[in-house]
Amino acid sequence: MGEWKCVQLGNYLVEHTEKTTQNNQYPVLTSSREGIFLQTDYYNRVVASKDNTGYNVVPYGYFTYRHMSDDVVFRFNINNIVEKGIVSTLYPVFTTRNIDDYFLRTILNYGSEFKKFAFFNQQGLSRTYVYFSMLKKLYVTIPDLDEQRRIAAVLAAADEAIVASRALVEKYAAVKQGLMQDLLGKGELTLFADLADSITRKERATAESVCLNMDCIESGSGKVISRSFDSMSSDKIVFKAGDLLFAKLRPYLRKYWLADMDGLCSSEFLVFKIKPKVRSKYLYYIVSSNEFVEYNNSQTFGTKMPRTSWSIAKKYQVRVPSLDEQDRIIEILTAADERLTAEWERLRKLEDIKRGLMDDLLTNRVSTDKLQGGV
Repeated sequence: MGEWKCVQLGNYLVEHTEKTTQNNQYPVLTSSREGIFLQTDYYNRVVASKDNTGYNVVPYGYFTYRHMSDDVVFRFNINNIVEKGIVSTLYPVFTTRNIDDYFLRTILNYGSEFKKFAFFNQQGLSRTYVYFSMLKKLYVTIPDLDEQRRIAAVLAAADEAIVASRALVEKYAAVKQGLMQDLLGKGELTLFADLADSITRKERATAESVCLNMDCIESGSGKVISRSFDSMSSDKIVFKAGDLLFAKLRPYLRKYWLADMDGLCSSEFLVFKIKPKVRSKYLYYIVSSNEFVEYNNSQTFGTKMPRTSWSIAKKYQVRVPSLDEQDRIIEILTAADERLTAEWERLRKLEDIKRGLMDDLLTNRVSTDKLQGGV
């Protein structure tokens, strides 16, 4: 294995201090945990200040990140979408020298050294701050530039496979949505409130309770991917097998689940108890449709934490055919679901492979010349 050295990050970072001199000089960017986006695409509207004069400018290929966090998690992003974009002054901007950008972004977002550094800078139970001046003081262990580039190439190949799989997921999801648009537009027009009741009863969780928060449900797939472990800190909403959960916080995240077990969930979910006049799976497809999500998203209240509510959702108009026709529609959409689910599973496996590669390559357990096979 090549020699790795402990270095101070300030030797490799160059702060970029350019600011806008007029309003809307460049597109507003959102640097999020999911990546970097045009703010209008991420929120479906502009949420920045009306006057963004004095915002930080992010040239193409430059880094930015939010310098504070409420949960000790930071995300470093590289502007790869516009020639120049802008972010608020809470987001430092920098470029690099003598270090591979992809490698640097990876160790900052996933490496243990930055995580420990951020945790060390946590101020009590409040926010954690990592200003650019602090970031420059971070010590990291890195290989020579050639090995950095080889590691970056391996991880980039994994990313390419993930991107290709994600594109197939999006393709199959679009096919399914097209089918849903055609099939769910039949039958008698009725209000959502005629098909389900809102469940709000709460109880305190025990160590044996199945508890879910928003992070436990995968966006867009209707799958539970984990359980909550802070479940005994407050009362939770009770749900039963056959109930339907829909995240009211940021509806555009598309977090929904048809429960196959009893449990408890956070108050960021709406819980629907389905009435006999509609099949539970049919209403699940209604809730997962673009139309239902977009309706709720368009009615949200709260700028930074947009939410829908039962008073909004219950007014959504639904077409409901006979139970026999519902069964036929469910059969068609279930077949589409199976193909989509298979690609979701492939995507998860690829993401697991990448995590394994990072664990090996970023800790010097395995060098690139010893790495066998490929992704």
